[in-house]
Amino acid sequence: MVVGKDNFCPTGTNQKRHGIVLAFRANADHVIPWKIGGRTNPENLVTSCWSCNYGKAGYTLGELGLTDPRNNTIKLNKWDGLTSLKKGLRNNAV
Repeated sequence: MVVGKDNFCPTGTNQKRHGIVLAFRANADHVIPWKIGGRTNPENLVTSCWSCNYGKAGYTLGELGLTDPRNNTIKLNKWDGLTSLKKGLRNNAV
């Protein structure tokens, strides 16, 4: 099966959207789950992939044996956030 722009769209029905979209879609995940009172604010949100967010569901980090991702140190080392690729990506867009 070829995954083209018609199937690689982030919106639409599950019948039209290819499952690979979920592997590349970032989500805002509540560190303290919303269902137990976690707030939807920057202090309680981290970026996660869809499958991690879905799998974590309403469990706490302690219940899953995970460390708090907000305590991680970000090491950028000269990483430019992929902005150097933006022009090339726009030129190759279908």
